[in-house]
Amino acid sequence: MTRRFEYNLDLNGTILPPPELPASLGVVVRHPSTADIEHLSILMLDAYRGTVDYDGETIEEARTEVQSYFQALNHVGRGIWLTCSSVAKPGSPTAGESSTVLCGACLVGYWPEREAPLISYAMTVAGWKGRGLAGMLLRRSLRRLKEQGYPKVYAVITQGNIPSESLFSRAGFERVNP
Repeated sequence: MTRRFEYNLDLNGTILPPPELPASLGVVVRHPSTADIEHLSILMLDAYRGTVDYDGETIEEARTEVQSYFQALNHVGRGIWLTCSSVAKPGSPTAGESSTVLCGACLVGYWPEREAPLISYAMTVAGWKGRGLAGMLLRRSLRRLKEQGYPKVYAVITQGNIPSESLFSRAGFERVNP
């Protein structure tokens, strides 16, 4: 059985650095929509393949997972969570989007048991890992949640997912359960 750990971040006690988007990164960032389901599914499958979170899922299973994310938002106020979420596409802000393929995403949802926001997914396609994209997208989400007045945000990370543990630890998250 895969073990997962709960992490949280006290947004009131955290000074968040600006979610800077260096032009050299070459991405356009915007809020996600249901029109992104297929591209988010492809992103999810690529981002998780070869990690501890990959259990041989298919594109159909990834699509179902992404559709479930959007369906869950219908029950808790879709607008706020999507405005706190971001997707990134290769391209230039001045030249417009050059691709329909997503290279990263940070999707915020709601955790009813905690009555608080949850970073549902922080994903980067394999070819974009190590460039700081996930950190920038996460900082954008955290800043937006703080601006909306949320005092705390949560994440759940699979044991052994060192890149995610590092990403969230750098952002100030602390593991709740031992």
